[in-house]
Amino acid sequence: MSQIKQLIRLYQSGSGIKTIARILGMSKNTVRSYLKKMADGGFNTGELLKQEDPLLEKSFHSGNPAYKADKFEYLKSRLDYYEKELKRTGVTKQLLWQEYIESDPTGYSYPQFTYH
Repeated sequence: MSQIKQLIRLYQSGSGIKTIARILGMSKNTVRSYLKKMADGGFNTGELLKQEDPLLEKSFHSGNPAYKADKFEYLKSRLDYYEKELKRTGVTKQLLWQEYIESDPTGYSYPQFTYH
């Protein structure tokens, strides 16, 4: 069971923020944050508890905005090319990153490039 479901159940049972935080091993501010998202989003706690864990998590975590950026889309469109090039002798990630930065000067730094 996800921590969010546990948090909702504990809150419904009347447990306080400090108690919920201690039981779930999270900070009081995190508990407050989830409760605020529930209140601001107008979520029905009964409906939330019926959701599968991945859907419930998605309701509270919208995803990483870095993966919606244009520079990520540009890099993603070239990943097949980079993968093919890396199989060639003498081609390194460093060389591919230099080629990438020349084509997109506002692109990712080398560590981010190699991560993706």
